[in-house]
Amino acid sequence: MLKICGFPVSSYCKKVKLVVLERGIELEEQAVNPFREVAILHFERDVASVVRRI
Repeated sequence: MLKICGFPVSSYCKKVKLVVLERGIELEEQAVNPFREVAILHFERDVASVVRRI
């Protein structure tokens, strides 16, 4: 399952969600406030874990 972390009113997040749903891929949404420092730290950690798997 794909996990989308983003700001719900972001046009970028809406575009990604639209494409994922059109392709029939299951997804989990997680709302993130980009203006909080904690959100930035979690994002950096998640990106690092994905890069290690690649």
